[in-house]
Amino acid sequence: MVQQVPAELQRVFDNLPAAAAPEPASPPSPAPAPAPYAWNPHIAWDRLTADNRVVRGPVLFGGALLTSDGVGAAAATFFDGMNASGRRLFRLNAPSGETKEVIFTAPILLTVGLFIDVGANVEDVFALFSPQWE
Repeated sequence: MVQQVPAELQRVFDNLPAAAAPEPASPPSPAPAPAPYAWNPHIAWDRLTADNRVVRGPVLFGGALLTSDGVGAAAATFFDGMNASGRRLFRLNAPSGETKEVIFTAPILLTVGLFIDVGANVEDVFALFSPQWE
Protein backbone atom coordinates (compact mmCIF):
# COMPACT_ATOMS: atom_id res chain seq x y z
CA MET A 1 0.00 0.00 0.00
CA VAL A 2 1.38 3.40 -0.99
CA GLN A 3 1.04 5.99 1.77
CA GLN A 4 1.19 9.78 1.76
CA VAL A 5 4.68 11.10 2.55
CA PRO A 6 4.66 13.02 5.88
CA ALA A 7 5.25 16.77 5.60
CA GLU A 8 8.70 16.65 7.26
CA LEU A 9 9.86 14.00 4.78
CA GLN A 10 8.38 15.89 1.81
CA ARG A 11 10.41 18.95 2.84
CA VAL A 12 13.56 16.83 2.60
CA PHE A 13 12.65 15.84 -0.97
CA ASP A 14 11.67 19.40 -1.89
CA ASN A 15 15.09 20.70 -0.76
CA LEU A 16 17.18 18.21 -2.73
CA PRO A 17 19.38 19.85 -5.39
CA ALA A 18 18.19 19.48 -8.96
CA ALA A 19 20.01 16.86 -11.00
CA ALA A 20 22.44 18.23 -13.58
CA ALA A 21 21.41 17.74 -17.19
CA PRO A 22 23.36 14.88 -18.76
CA GLU A 23 25.77 15.71 -21.55
CA PRO A 24 24.52 14.54 -24.94
CA ALA A 25 26.04 11.29 -26.15
CA SER A 26 28.10 11.39 -29.35
CA PRO A 27 26.15 8.83 -31.36
CA PRO A 28 22.59 8.17 -30.23
CA SER A 29 22.36 5.03 -28.13
CA PRO A 30 19.99 2.25 -29.11
CA ALA A 31 16.77 2.14 -27.14
CA PRO A 32 17.18 0.20 -23.89
CA ALA A 33 15.52 -3.16 -23.59
CA PRO A 34 12.24 -3.03 -21.69
CA ALA A 35 12.56 -3.79 -17.99
CA PRO A 36 11.10 -7.10 -16.81
CA TYR A 37 9.05 -5.14 -14.26
CA ALA A 38 7.44 -1.72 -13.93
CA TRP A 39 8.22 0.55 -10.99
CA ASN A 40 5.63 2.34 -8.97
CA PRO A 41 6.15 6.07 -9.64
CA HIS A 42 5.19 6.97 -6.07
CA ILE A 43 7.39 7.12 -3.02
CA ALA A 44 6.17 4.97 -0.16
CA TRP A 45 7.36 5.09 3.42
CA ASP A 46 7.21 2.97 6.52
CA ARG A 47 7.78 3.91 10.16
CA LEU A 48 9.57 1.37 12.37
CA THR A 49 10.31 1.19 16.07
CA ALA A 50 11.62 -2.41 16.09
CA ASP A 51 13.54 -4.76 13.75
CA ASN A 52 11.45 -5.51 10.68
CA ARG A 53 11.46 -6.33 6.99
CA VAL A 54 10.03 -3.21 5.38
CA VAL A 55 9.32 -4.50 1.89
CA ARG A 56 10.17 -7.44 -0.37
CA GLY A 57 12.45 -6.80 -3.32
CA PRO A 58 13.04 -5.75 -5.87
CA VAL A 59 12.63 -2.26 -4.47
CA LEU A 60 14.24 1.14 -5.01
CA PHE A 61 15.49 2.44 -1.66
CA GLY A 62 15.60 6.24 -1.52
CA GLY A 63 16.76 7.01 2.00
CA ALA A 64 15.92 7.03 5.69
CA LEU A 65 15.45 9.22 8.75
CA LEU A 66 16.46 8.11 12.25
CA THR A 67 15.27 9.87 15.41
CA SER A 68 16.82 9.28 18.84
CA ASP A 69 14.45 9.11 21.81
CA GLY A 70 16.60 11.55 23.81
CA VAL A 71 17.81 8.93 26.31
CA GLY A 72 20.98 8.15 24.37
CA ALA A 73 22.50 7.80 20.91
CA ALA A 74 20.43 5.79 18.44
CA ALA A 75 21.48 3.52 15.58
CA ALA A 76 19.80 1.54 12.82
CA THR A 77 21.44 -0.85 10.34
CA PHE A 78 20.01 -1.35 6.85
CA PHE A 79 20.22 -4.60 4.86
CA ASP A 80 19.31 -5.88 1.40
CA GLY A 81 17.67 -9.04 2.66
CA MET A 82 14.82 -10.66 4.53
CA ASN A 83 16.64 -10.37 7.88
CA ALA A 84 19.90 -9.18 9.43
CA SER A 85 21.87 -11.91 7.63
CA GLY A 86 21.32 -10.09 4.31
CA ARG A 87 23.85 -7.84 2.57
CA ARG A 88 24.65 -4.96 4.95
CA LEU A 89 24.19 -1.57 3.29
CA PHE A 90 25.06 0.96 6.02
CA ARG A 91 24.51 1.99 9.63
CA LEU A 92 22.84 5.30 10.48
CA ASN A 93 23.61 6.92 13.86
CA ALA A 94 21.87 9.82 15.61
CA PRO A 95 23.10 11.58 18.76
CA SER A 96 20.76 11.74 21.74
CA GLY A 97 17.63 13.81 21.00
CA GLU A 98 18.52 14.41 17.34
CA THR A 99 17.35 13.24 13.92
CA LYS A 100 19.74 12.14 11.17
CA GLU A 101 18.90 11.47 7.57
CA VAL A 102 20.42 9.87 4.52
CA ILE A 103 18.84 10.61 1.15
CA PHE A 104 20.44 9.11 -1.95
CA THR A 105 20.82 11.22 -5.09
CA ALA A 106 19.92 8.07 -7.02
CA PRO A 107 17.94 5.30 -5.30
CA ILE A 108 19.59 1.97 -4.56
CA LEU A 109 18.12 -1.14 -6.17
CA LEU A 110 17.62 -3.81 -3.51
CA THR A 111 17.04 -7.22 -5.05
CA VAL A 112 15.91 -9.20 -1.99
CA GLY A 113 14.15 -6.55 0.10
CA LEU A 114 14.75 -3.95 2.78
CA PHE A 115 15.35 -5.08 6.36
CA ILE A 116 16.13 -2.63 9.16
CA ASP A 117 17.81 -3.66 12.43
CA VAL A 118 16.65 -1.03 14.94
CA GLY A 119 19.04 -0.49 17.85
CA ALA A 120 18.51 0.98 21.32
CA ASN A 121 17.26 4.52 22.03
CA VAL A 122 15.42 4.76 18.69
CA GLU A 123 12.18 6.74 18.70
CA ASP A 124 11.47 5.85 15.08
CA VAL A 125 13.01 5.11 11.69
CA PHE A 126 11.38 6.21 8.44
CA ALA A 127 12.33 4.30 5.30
CA LEU A 128 11.60 5.85 1.89
CA PHE A 129 11.19 3.47 -1.03
CA SER A 130 9.48 2.85 -4.34
CA PRO A 131 8.06 -0.66 -4.48
CA GLN A 132 7.65 -2.75 -7.59
CA TRP A 133 4.13 -2.90 -8.96
CA GLU A 134 2.40 -5.89 -7.40
